[in-house]
Amino acid sequence: MGSMSAVIDGVRGLYLDTRYADLEIRCPGKRFKVHRAIVCPRSKVLDRECSSGFEGISTKIIQHAMFDAATMDRMLQFIYCGEYSTKAGTQADLLNGTRFHPFQPTIEETSTNPREIYQSITAMKQYQSKSFEELRLADYNTDLSRPTEVIEEHLQTYLIADYYELPDLKDLALKGFRQIMAFVRTDDEQTLIGVIKNVYGSTPASDKQLRPEILKLCINQKKKLLADDNFMATLVEQTELQDFAIDFTRGLYNHYESHIDDEAGHLRKSVQDLTAENRRLSAQSNALPKLTAQIVEFQAIQSCWNCGRAWSYFLERYGPNGFLAKCNTCKAKHHTSHGAV
Repeated sequence: MGSMSAVIDGVRGLYLDTRYADLEIRCPGKRFKVHRAIVCPRSKVLDRECSSGFEGISTKIIQHAMFDAATMDRMLQFIYCGEYSTKAGTQADLLNGTRFHPFQPTIEETSTNPREIYQSITAMKQYQSKSFEELRLADYNTDLSRPTEVIEEHLQTYLIADYYELPDLKDLALKGFRQIMAFVRTDDEQTLIGVIKNVYGSTPASDKQLRPEILKLCINQKKKLLADDNFMATLVEQTELQDFAIDFTRGLYNHYESHIDDEAGHLRKSVQDLTAENRRLSAQSNALPKLTAQIVEFQAIQSCWNCGRAWSYFLERYGPNGFLAKCNTCKAKHHTSHGAV
């Protein structure tokens, strides 16, 4: 276990140490020096990019412009450290009530000595970690008072994970997205509209994970949102919300149709139960005259046909709607057809 822990710590340490880096990913305004032996086995896309056109070059360079540097940084954090941070901390911080800001092992274009930067960060770690570990969720709720930016961070991380074929990071980003969505209030119209625009503007119509999360939130709060004239007017007026408006309408229809089907099923079951009970009561009602006649006949018996003793008896059910009498002395059965002995 100690050896494995040392290996994990070693990989994490490589994220901060660029001495052995042999791959450079360039984003606008920032360069990331990483290690092919670490990043390529995790991402098939990076593996393909590093496997062609770099023969004889010691340090390979990849130009990347699709995602910003902060998003690339979160992806690399995950590859090296198994998690990534946002303005609200990591996913574990939200669950445990603590916040941790990882040290950014990125090399600014203006940096002159990466080794000195690494040494400075390492020296600061002993002081920073103590204060961060003591922070609680209540100490930084202000970070989540406007969660749009944090949701955008998880959204972009989800998208870069999809682009670079990192399913584990994709799942983690989706989990973080769901956690932060819990802080979105449907009465905060501006934030909700912003989240909807970000998600629907960044994902394809075929998305089956992020878009359904937004729809679920809105459908669960359907009464409040349908009664909000400003929210409904915004859906109609802003063309970038048309896809969401269509999905929201379909979602409401499916919800109410399912609700109606459930109610209809309950009603059908109730009708069936009532019908069965009515039949049972009708059968008992129809059998009552016959039962009365049987009791009268049993009462008229003077003595047991078997033992000849004075008649005393108890009743047992006989058939679906009838009874027979048994002599208390000898237990002989008496049917109404026997008559008095």
